[in-house]
Amino acid sequence: MGLALQLLVAPPVITPRRLQCLAVALALIGLAPVAADAAILKRVHSGTATSIPAGGTSITLELADASKAVVYCTTRTTNTDTRARATCVLSDNNLLIDVGSNAGGIVSVGWYVAEFESGVSVQRNTASFASGGTSVSVTLSPAVDCSKSFVVMAGVQNDDASGNNDDERHTILGILGTVGSPCGVTAGTTTSTLTVSRLESGIAATAAWQVVTMDGATVMERDTVTIGNSALTTTATIASTDSTRAFLSMSYQVGSGVAGNEPQYLTRGDFSSCSGSPLSCTGLTFTRQRQTGSSNTHVQIAYEVVQLEDGGTVQRGSTTSSGTTTTMGGSGNISAIDRSAAVPFFTASVTGNSAAFLDDGSWSAAFPSTTQLQFTRGSNVSTVGTANWFVTSFYKCANSRLCSVAATGGNATATVTWSPIYDPQCLSSSTPTACQALVVRDTSAITWAPTNGTSYTVGNQPAGGPATMRVAFNGTGQSFSQSGLTNGTQYFYRVYPRINGGNNYITDSGMTQAISQVSVTPSASLAWSYMTTGGSTLNAPIMGDGRLYVASNGNKVVALDSASGAEVATPVITNGAVQSYLTWLPVSAGGEAVIAGDQNGWLTRIDGVTGARVWVRKMGVDSGGFLQASVSAQLRASATCDGGSFNGTYSVDQLYVVSRNASQSNNRVWAVPLDADGQGALSWTYPVTGGSPAIDRAAGQPFVDYCRNRLWVTTGAGSGGNQPGVWVINTLNGNLIGSINPAGDLTNTSPLLSGDTNTVWMGNSLGYIGAVDTGGSPSVKYSLLLGGTTPTISGFIWEDWATSGRLYVPVTVGGTAGVWCVQDTGAALSPCSDWPTNPRLVAAGAVSQPLVTGTAIFFPASNGRIYQINTSDGQLYLGTGTPFTVESGTALGGISTDDHTQLFVGTSTGRTYRINLNGGNLP
Repeated sequence: MGLALQLLVAPPVITPRRLQCLAVALALIGLAPVAADAAILKRVHSGTATSIPAGGTSITLELADASKAVVYCTTRTTNTDTRARATCVLSDNNLLIDVGSNAGGIVSVGWYVAEFESGVSVQRNTASFASGGTSVSVTLSPAVDCSKSFVVMAGVQNDDASGNNDDERHTILGILGTVGSPCGVTAGTTTSTLTVSRLESGIAATAAWQVVTMDGATVMERDTVTIGNSALTTTATIASTDSTRAFLSMSYQVGSGVAGNEPQYLTRGDFSSCSGSPLSCTGLTFTRQRQTGSSNTHVQIAYEVVQLEDGGTVQRGSTTSSGTTTTMGGSGNISAIDRSAAVPFFTASVTGNSAAFLDDGSWSAAFPSTTQLQFTRGSNVSTVGTANWFVTSFYKCANSRLCSVAATGGNATATVTWSPIYDPQCLSSSTPTACQALVVRDTSAITWAPTNGTSYTVGNQPAGGPATMRVAFNGTGQSFSQSGLTNGTQYFYRVYPRINGGNNYITDSGMTQAISQVSVTPSASLAWSYMTTGGSTLNAPIMGDGRLYVASNGNKVVALDSASGAEVATPVITNGAVQSYLTWLPVSAGGEAVIAGDQNGWLTRIDGVTGARVWVRKMGVDSGGFLQASVSAQLRASATCDGGSFNGTYSVDQLYVVSRNASQSNNRVWAVPLDADGQGALSWTYPVTGGSPAIDRAAGQPFVDYCRNRLWVTTGAGSGGNQPGVWVINTLNGNLIGSINPAGDLTNTSPLLSGDTNTVWMGNSLGYIGAVDTGGSPSVKYSLLLGGTTPTISGFIWEDWATSGRLYVPVTVGGTAGVWCVQDTGAALSPCSDWPTNPRLVAAGAVSQPLVTGTAIFFPASNGRIYQINTSDGQLYLGTGTPFTVESGTALGGISTDDHTQLFVGTSTGRTYRINLNGGNLP
């Protein structure tokens, strides 16, 4: 990794002299601008298996890891017998749906397999009941955290002969802990016991169970309740739950007196006592349709309320059949979903009084379209059925079905890439697989859409498209390249999923233009440009070993080949927009890591070589809080100047993370161990008790003094301006060494350690720059108020590569952005005498982080240009700064480099550019 980029990558920047000191080593790596690994969905496989034969049917899937996949099955039948049931058991790439030996041809199953990339682990098996058995105790290994684990039963089956009056023997309840003592939902509470039970024996049966541990989910409530012999309903009180993010998982067992009467035992559950926006619920209601008051006709229910904390969403509703029909649920009964990310959890009840209503009351669920949840039963009957449902869309990405589309442009060339596209309609033989793609190109924004049944040939103008449009790609894959393009011409590309092997295309609301279209302008003067969908890329890209990492406001981190701009891997999806600088570091235990903090409070670790996600961890931000400050690191391999204290305290590298909460008085600093899975306990938290002392928000990266084991954190000064804005924390134990209450707000600035490690410099929103002694209790030695109209300092200060104490300070003065040159003499701060124009103002707008080399300051502006300032005299290079137009009229972000022969810069349009320098100067 080039020195210059490392500097930029970890604000404050590091000068060559700093590299001689451990303190610098840390800054270098970490510089740049309550444990849970989020549940990131890969896709939901789904389908319907009809008329399943005796012995079952096997469905082949494409699963990377079955232990990260959850099965949900819903059964319908054309028969009234109790034997008409099925289990669904997943192993490797096979889903076995088993109906036993006596139910062949009378059962159909709607099945869903939610496959996660990370954050989910599933223990599964079957529990076998002997004819006289009523309870099976399962030992879970490893034990599970009850606050984020829940039970999903996956059906029951038997080899019973025909019969209508023993359904209750097949109603199976599953609960963590025991029926009498369910496992509590307090964070950290664990159990190794799953109880699977029924109330009446008399027949052998097999039940399939799963215990799902989902990081990024919270089990709000777990308990059992009973609908009494003479009751139709029962209720439960739950902790306040956001119904737009939560679903109900339940199972039940019924008394022997039910005697197979479906209206008495088929039970549905829903939230109740709901109010506010978003709708918050504090109750549950469970309902069956019939009761006789007879003994042992009760229903005992085990329930878990699961709230998603990682970006998943839930639609909730109730659907009732009417007339003589096999289906219920019409078009438009749900808001548009991505069918490759959604599972319809539901429970149902049925009216009537017969013990032969299994076909009337058993439903399977499917999504015929993106706006329809439809329920189907086996028989065309008039009996009324009602389903309470929770359409749960697990978090996959911010952009729905097409998580990422990108285009890289070079000299008369373009390469377009997209992430795998999944939809239940896309199959390879009968195996769910990625969809094919149709890509069209034009020189104007594309509004055209393909027509089903029409074949499109690469190179031709598509039917109905403008004369300038061409089909660029049609087939299987995730990328293609084109040459012979005209430099300076903007080309637009739009991607449409195509159903495999045919001429049908996915053009629904999940395929809107914003997420499926990119543009690129080939150029001979730019080494390459890269554009990704979803949002801006304003933070300076960071360099790894031949890799360039780009943080996107579109909830992703992109790994590019720094030489060509080609994607190294499919972009890593994050749980929120990444608006801080990424942090690259060489892990002491081996390998490289890239760390991102996002706007929903999650940390994401990415492999710095492969570009793949390693883990995700939720930090304890408040509601509305996020991670804005870049993460700093203290590495064991670099801790060589503190007498062994750091390595004696920690066995792994440490990450330092600061919150930007909605609150201005309740922020925290965390020491997070850089362990293999991201699940290790926090090394420390400051303050231990939130709000004491009161800490304002931080957006600037902390700085680590390796030799003194000190972490320097800059924050705001509270709503009244009376809180400390500088905090110095002992990295060995999280204790406060001291704090400073300077005038002005330091939320958006970062501290800078001097090359000789004796001084820390920092600036604030009032235009002051201060020098603080690094030894003892921190205090300001001296300061300087920069001149001009309302000067404001933001971002990272640079120290000159050759002159100790010579500082380059990014400022805005009277609405114009530029640079101040300040000299620290050891006794005072003063404007540089050799800069006749100080500050050197460049262009109207806010400051984006400049890059300082040995002779030049490269300054990105809001007008789409990069200006060059001489460090020696503050003059614009060649009198004009030879401004290089990157993207006219577009705000540029921070600049970085690898070895000073090129610049990397991002934009508000989601583009990233490489510009090759000419002898160290702009071309």
